[in-house]
This record gives sequence, structure tokens and C-alpha cells, in this order.
Amino acid sequence: MRISSNLVLLFLVTAQPVWAQVLIDQDTTWAASDSPIEILEETSLAAGVRLTVEPGVTVVLAEGVDLVVEGELVARGTIDEPITFTGAPGEPDAAWWGSVVFGDSASDAVFEEVDDFVSGSILEYCRFEHATRALILDGASPYVHGCTFENNWFEYASVPTGGAAIQVKPGSAPRIRGCTFRDNTATSAGEGGAAPSSPSSITPRSPLASRYSSGGDLPASRQRSTARARCRRASAYST
Repeated sequence: MRISSNLVLLFLVTAQPVWAQVLIDQDTTWAASDSPIEILEETSLAAGVRLTVEPGVTVVLAEGVDLVVEGELVARGTIDEPITFTGAPGEPDAAWWGSVVFGDSASDAVFEEVDDFVSGSILEYCRFEHATRALILDGASPYVHGCTFENNWFEYASVPTGGAAIQVKPGSAPRIRGCTFRDNTATSAGEGGAAPSSPSSITPRSPLASRYSSGGDLPASRQRSTARARCRRASAYST
């Protein structure tokens, strides 16, 4: 098998290191038997390609590394076997990895009637921890259901403002339902510990909907967005 230079190493606990393309350009499954999977550099999922992540998989990303989705990401964990996105082990804490970024060519979630998911990109019962901004939706509309965002952090510098857990950019219309935000931190200039949307606001059907501020749970402008969220706050804050 020929191995080209544009590959990223995925370390498996029970096997020799396996090489996978930095650009995932064919349908791929990350199996529970291969977990944990370690990504050492930015990895992209090509448009029109599906990446399936099985329940119980742990995806370990190196410091500052992103997973960029331009295709279809199907990560469906369960309550008992969630999928975890976390940073590489380090001292004293795990590395601060980057983001799971959905681009504008990513497959959007498709529903029948109102809430019956049919196809497209979905993050279900996933856990995001130790990210510098866990989830970025850039003109993308996945279904985010039952996920936990905990101990993510963002500090404003020269990059766009947004929270440590989720940033929803213009042109996005995600459904964010039944999620938990806990101990996510952003500086005041970063605008929000949990899930701000810039420049439009998320209008969730949850207690978060009433909070409009320069920091905290859900800071946003007063413009409407088609994003929908039904989430639970558990100490999602900014400093």
C-alpha cells in the first residue's frame, strides 16, 4: 500500500499505528474496536463523503488541531456509550485542542415533519471537553442532540468572538436539543462561555432564551436566527 506525505497518524491502543489521509475522501468508519483514535494534525472530511463514528469511541486531538467537516459527519453515541472528543493527555491537564468545524458544504440535517431526524450530519450523545472552541457552525446546519459541552475554554485574541462551546455563524440553522453546558469559560471579549451566535441570535426553547448579555450563557444580538435549541445549562459561564 502506498502511503503519501499528506497523511495523519492515528494511534490505536491495541494495534500498530494506522495511517489515515488528512483529507478523508472516501466513506470511513471509526470503530469502537479502534478506540481511542488520536489525530495529530488538522483533518478534513471532503464534501460528499461520510464519516461514521461508532458509540464508545474516544477521539483524541493534539493541541490546536481541528476536525473540519465539509461532508457528512454521523457521530451517534448512546447514553451509556457516548462519543468523546478530548485533548491529548498532558501535564498538568490535557491539551487544548481546536474545534469540530462544519463548513458551508457540510451535509445539513434532514427532518420529517418537525423533529424526526432522517439523514445528514448529526452529533448525538457526544461529549466535548478541553477544546478552545468545541463546535463551529459556519453556514452549516447539523443536528446536535443530547451532547455535553464541559470544560471548554476560549480567550479572545485576533479571531472572531464567540463562546467556548458553540459558535453559530451566519447562514447556519442547526437544531441543538437536549444538550448540557457545564464549566465552559470565555473571556468577556470572547462573548460567552456557552453558545453565542454572531451576528444573529439563537432563539432556543429553553431557559437560555431569556439571557442576552456581553458574557455568560447565551450572549447575542437581537436579530432572529433559524437556529433552534432546547438545552440545559449547568454552570455555563464566562469570566
